Formats: sequence, C-alpha cells, structure tokens
Amino acid sequence: QDSIVRIDGTQLTRSTNTITDGVTGVTLGLTTAEVGTTVDLVVDRDVQASTDAVTKFKEAYNAVRSFFDQQRVADAPLYGNSMLRTVVDNFQTALRTKVATNSLYSSLAVTGLALDRNGLVQFDTSVFKTALAAKPIEVEALFGYGGVGGAFVMATDTVTQFGVGTVSSQTRALDDSNSRLKTRAADAQRRLDLRREQLVQRYTSMEKVLAQLQQQGATITSAVKSLNG
Repeated sequence: QDSIVRIDGTQLTRSTNTITDGVTGVTLGLTTAEVGTTVDLVVDRDVQASTDAVTKFKEAYNAVRSFFDQQRVADAPLYGNSMLRTVVDNFQTALRTKVATNSLYSSLAVTGLALDRNGLVQFDTSVFKTALAAKPIEVEALFGYGGVGGAFVMATDTVTQFGVGTVSSQTRALDDSNSRLKTRAADAQRRLDLRREQLVQRYTSMEKVLAQLQQQGATITSAVKSLNG
C-alpha cells in the first residue's frame, strides 16, 4: 500500500516509505504504521559536519600555500615561477571575498578563519560555531556560490581548465621550451657530426700526404746513397 503521512496538516501519499519532499532538506523514513499517532520531529543543524568541512577547506588551502613556499628556495623546480605566484595571489583574493548583503558575517575573518603572517589559514572553530548558530543563513551565503565558494570555483577553474588554464598554459610552455631545446641539441649534434667528418677527412688526407712524403724521402735517401757509393 501507499504510505500516507500528514505533515503540519498537509496529507502526503507516496508509493515509498521514504519521503524526501515533506520537509525541505529532510528525508523521512517511515517504518511502522501508527494511525492517528502524532510525532514531534525536531531537526537540528549538524554543526560538527559543517565545522569538519571548513577544516578540510582550511587544510586544502594551506597545502597549496605550503607547496608555494617549498618552491621559493633556489633549487626548487618552480623557483621564480610567476604563474605559481599568480595562482596563490588569486586564491588569497578569493579568501578575502566579502558578501555585502550580510549584516554580521560578511567575510571569513569574522567567522573564525584568518591568514597568519606566514600566509596560512588559521581556523577558530569556536568562533565559527558561534557564527553558524547566530546567523546560519549568512554563513551559508558567505561560503556559498555567491561568496567565497564561488570565488574559489572561479580561481580554481582559472588554474585547472583544460587547454586555457594556468596549468595547461604552463605545461604547454614547458613542452614548447623542451621541443626548442631538443631541436637546438639536434642541430648542435649535426654540426658536431659534420665537423668530425671534416676533421676525419683532413686527417686522412694528411696521412696520405705524409705517406707520400715518406716515400719520396726514402727515394731521395736511396738516390743520395747511390751517388755517394
């Protein structure tokens, strides 16, 4: 039989015991039919899950920043790479995104996330939980697509987009540079091979001339000995 449930006075009839459209954002699992029984449903916000998600965001950002710092030493593969600097700068700009329509929590700095002097994000979970409890809609807007989330999506797409992103452009530039170096190396090798061939020919010619001179010298020596005999 279809399941029948009344939510806030509105009766719903569904062909399944899982109701996903009765309460926004809530899935109801009906287990036992209890006709006429009223159940008080209390829905609490999962603050810890939100806190864990922001913690992962912080860790991901700091991993990018740490990688950038590792490339700042003289012998690092990307030392002095301007594109890497641009990527980090764009991420920092995204991190500072503000939502003007929020009255209290318009930026990450007032929700417990802030950059320290080393450029790493520090996260005060107690401040974040307080903000989430006080203004959940504002916090959602701040982290959503219209706020920091959207800014990071755009910044990340700029880096990773195939063909035109920073990584693709850098890879293509390195491939082109490598191809030019290989061409120059091949040209240099051809010149060396040609020079070697020329030197071998000259050496062979010189050996022939020396052999002729030795033969002529022997002939002259023999003739002189005959005259003196």
